[in-house]
Amino acid sequence: TGEGMLSVNLDGTLQPERSRAVTTWFGEADDQVTLWDYLDSGDPGFASSLRAAIRQLGMDFLPFHVSADQAPSLLQRDQRSYSLNYREVRTNGKLNRILVIIRDVTAKLDAERADLETKELHDVVGHLLRDRIGFQKSVQECTRLIDQVCNSPNCTQCKRALHTIKGNCGLIGFRRIAAFVHQIENQMAYEERQPSHDELLGMKELWSLSLQQIEPWIEADRNFIHVEEEE
Repeated sequence: TGEGMLSVNLDGTLQPERSRAVTTWFGEADDQVTLWDYLDSGDPGFASSLRAAIRQLGMDFLPFHVSADQAPSLLQRDQRSYSLNYREVRTNGKLNRILVIIRDVTAKLDAERADLETKELHDVVGHLLRDRIGFQKSVQECTRLIDQVCNSPNCTQCKRALHTIKGNCGLIGFRRIAAFVHQIENQMAYEERQPSHDELLGMKELWSLSLQQIEPWIEADRNFIHVEEEE
């Protein structure tokens, strides 16, 4: 059904009962293995967040749904995506264990990404056809700023450049890069730091991919001779 369930003790160790789907996805579990070790995604940050979330749920101090909303909700493993939901199991009103519901959402997320790419392509090509010269200038400016930030991430103009990239990309229809840069800005502000190497590399790769997708329209546009109205 694309859905699996497993039961977790309040200390994070797995109980014996779990659905067949979970075993198929993640394999058999050793005795006393913890949830974060069993779901090992190779990401230390995910494991740390899940460990802290389960411990907070197990303390039963806050309302369960409040703590559950703060727990990791998406797991990336073996090139697949899984959503995580948490349910409380109580005995005589006392929290007894935690039920973790796991769904394979790979196809769903792939479809959402494909839909977003299609809508973005429609918007970008629309901007290109409406104002070819203005569009080309904006693309050139974004490319220059992205190269500047990637080659000198510690410059004092970094935040301003990122904000300009986000604004320019949003204006000409590049939704994904605008959202990606917005996420970088939020992390920089929250953690009071410069953008990381991985963040800059991801931004540059996404921009390159976005330009590749409109290359056929760019090539076709080169066959036009642009003449200003006064000319």
